[in-house]
Amino acid sequence: MGNIKKIGFPASRNAIALGMIPVLNVMFAWLAHRKERESIEEFGDAYREYAMRAPRIIPKLKSLVKRGAI
Repeated sequence: MGNIKKIGFPASRNAIALGMIPVLNVMFAWLAHRKERESIEEFGDAYREYAMRAPRIIPKLKSLVKRGAI
């Protein structure tokens, strides 16, 4: 029983950190959506055309290979 008490605090910190992952994901998605709307308002069709070509968050593997990044 003594060993469980020794790991109690670090384990609770890990639980808090794991619980924050979904919260941060939602906040990131909301912020990305807001920035996209602002870009559309500012740049209009030019941004829409750019958004059709460019991946939102994670770059496509093909484009990285084509540029020699991988």
